[in-house]
Amino acid sequence: MAILEMIIKVLTAAGSLIGTVLSIYNFVHTRRKEAREREEKDSARQEQEAEWQLLEALTKASRAGLVYKPDTGSPEYRSAERLAERNMLERLPGGHYAIPGQNFKIGIDES
Repeated sequence: MAILEMIIKVLTAAGSLIGTVLSIYNFVHTRRKEAREREEKDSARQEQEAEWQLLEALTKASRAGLVYKPDTGSPEYRSAERLAERNMLERLPGGHYAIPGQNFKIGIDES
């Protein structure tokens, strides 16, 4: 009977230890996940703010008939692409972007 009681105590201690380790793991995992989600949300907010600033600048420039041509692959290019996907910018030939419905003139060099 003493051996059985000792086995029960060992199993109880092992179960408590495993439960504690799993609780700590859960706590750490949850905090890391929350931090990652917070960083993603902040990043998305910063991208959205950059898009609105770009749209504001383009709106002002469009009054003079100017169009926008960002470098391919740049952050401005990615912002312009996202705005074009949401129909807030219009894609033009040659990698140019403009406000939809804007009157513009693209010069053609015939040399």
